[in-house]
Amino acid sequence: ENAKTVHDDDWHIVGNSNYGASLMLYNNNGKWVFNGKMTLEGPGFLGMDNTYNNVNATYSTIRFRNSGVVKLNGEVEIRKNVQLTSEHDSSGATFNNTVSGDGSLYFSHRGAYSFNVANTYAGKTVVGPSSTLTVNQSGTLGKGDVEIKANGTLKFKNKTATATDNVITGAGKVAVVNSQLAIAKEFSVGTLSVDAT
Repeated sequence: ENAKTVHDDDWHIVGNSNYGASLMLYNNNGKWVFNGKMTLEGPGFLGMDNTYNNVNATYSTIRFRNSGVVKLNGEVEIRKNVQLTSEHDSSGATFNNTVSGDGSLYFSHRGAYSFNVANTYAGKTVVGPSSTLTVNQSGTLGKGDVEIKANGTLKFKNKTATATDNVITGAGKVAVVNSQLAIAKEFSVGTLSVDAT
């Protein structure tokens, strides 16, 4: 898809087990805006790691191809396991409404993503190689465990006295930027950086 920029209707995107994205967004330099509810349902295409090896056929659904950062302003419901992947470090999505549902989110193979509100989805969160997930201000992770792959980054930014109730593990990096963060459960990552500026 590379035509209409702003979408006010609801979307239901269902992945399949064949290689290829169910929805590919590209060439709009961050002007994509989705205001309606978006339901993302796996399973999806064969997941890719940073060496382009086939990893897992159970994740799904959107591929960001030089799209810039797409704004998801409506509620997002996750069903089963959903994969978001990007071809560029500067492409990805900003979640400006609640992410709910029983599924898991896999931010796979590059890309920039951010959570700006409290989320309730029950499944696991995976930050893949060369991907960055930023949890801003009033944003929260889902309810499940968090895994950060090698070269992946989970960033907490501009948050005050925030407690995270997630198990956070993996070989990747957690960056705490201008934030106070209380860890309530298991926390074991490759690198922890703290920037108070």
